[in-house]
Amino acid sequence: NASKNTRLIIMLGRQVGKTELVKEIMDDMGQYYKAVNTDKMEHLESWDTDDGARLMDHSYIGNEFVRKVEVLITEKGAWYGNRIVWAGDYMDDDLYIFKDNTEKALAEIKDQRGNNLYSYVTENGKKLLPTEPEGQPVDIMVFYDKYPYLVNLDKKQYIDMRYLPEGAYELTINPLPILTCSGNGRGGRDFTRPTSESQRKYIGSWANDRIGLVSKKKLKGYTEIKPDFQEESYHD
Repeated sequence: NASKNTRLIIMLGRQVGKTELVKEIMDDMGQYYKAVNTDKMEHLESWDTDDGARLMDHSYIGNEFVRKVEVLITEKGAWYGNRIVWAGDYMDDDLYIFKDNTEKALAEIKDQRGNNLYSYVTENGKKLLPTEPEGQPVDIMVFYDKYPYLVNLDKKQYIDMRYLPEGAYELTINPLPILTCSGNGRGGRDFTRPTSESQRKYIGSWANDRIGLVSKKKLKGYTEIKPDFQEESYHD
C-alpha cells in the first residue's frame, strides 16, 4: 500500500532528522491520484484508460481519464452535484472519509481511522470502469460547447471551459483535477510549478465540494473564476 509505505518513510525521516531526504524519496516515488466521489465512495483510476496516475501525467484537456470523470459530472451524469476529490496517496489521513467529524463520532469509529481517502476508497469503495455513455460528443471541443461551464455548487463559482490558456508543449491544463486535488506538493509530478503565484490559492480549493458540468448559463449569483493554470515547464 503506497500511502502506508509513505507514512513509514516520514516516520523514519523524523527519527533520523533527515526531512530533506524524505522529500527526495517522495519526489522520486511520485504520488498517485484517483478521482473519488465521496458521497457514493466510488472511484475511477487512470490506469484503466492507459494514462499515468501522477497528477500532471493526466491533468490536461483531452486526456481520456479526466474526460471520463467529466462525463460523469455532466447534468445527467451519475456524479453530477456530488462531492469530488482528486485523492493523492500522500494526502492527510481521515480527511473527507467520515461525514460526521465530531470528536464523539470519530471516537466510536476509531478502529476505522488511520487511512487516507486514497487507501480507504481502494479497500472499501466501489471502483467504476470507464464507459462512454451514448450521445456524448467524441471531439473534446464539441463536448465543451455542449457543457461549457464547470461549476462549484457549494462555493457558487464557475469556469468557462472553452477559454483556457494554452501552456507548454501546446498542452492546456484541465482545471478539474487541480481544483479538487488533495495532497498536492508531496510527490513527483504534482502541480508545484505554476507560472504565477495567483494560481496557488485555487489549488485544491474545490476538494470535496459538489461539482458539475452544465450546458446553460444558469449561474445567477455565481462568480466566474479564472485560475489559468500553467506550468513553468515539464518536470518528472
